[in-house]
Amino acid sequence: AALAGGSRPPAPPTPVAAAPASPVDTGVDDELLKITSFETANLGDYAAYPAILSKYDDYLRSTTHAKSAEKAEAARTRFLNLMTEKAQAEFDRILREADPVRRLSALDAYPPILRALTTIDARLREERPRILEDIERRFAENEQKLDQDLAEGRFAGVPALITDLLRSAEGVRKTR
Repeated sequence: AALAGGSRPPAPPTPVAAAPASPVDTGVDDELLKITSFETANLGDYAAYPAILSKYDDYLRSTTHAKSAEKAEAARTRFLNLMTEKAQAEFDRILREADPVRRLSALDAYPPILRALTTIDARLREERPRILEDIERRFAENEQKLDQDLAEGRFAGVPALITDLLRSAEGVRKTR
């Protein structure tokens, strides 16, 4: 046909080598993708952190593919590091508070999930006595200033001192 002026017949299609079908790998990767999506959607919700870890742990127990398990373990480790960073950032935020009474309140309100899932609890326990010492020292200083101001007849700063004393006083000192 080519000699007669016609065109060549089209070449038969070249068979494309199909990727080996492996539904298990695809399903496993899809499941890991679901877990990482769940993690991303819940990063700001400390209450979801145990569920995120549980999903990673369940996945790691159920997967039989080494490569998928490596990916999952790396993602879980990254999440644990992120959790530790968030716990440290929350702790640093508390330490930056200048008022020891507010610092103690913030320490008491520290997210229990971060306390339970990270190693920050030891640092929180170490900081509490320091804060209590700061409160005690501040109370003694303000009490001394109040006594001095009253003795010298300077009453302008007395309401502020009394308010601060009442905020930091506990028990018997408060009723006095």
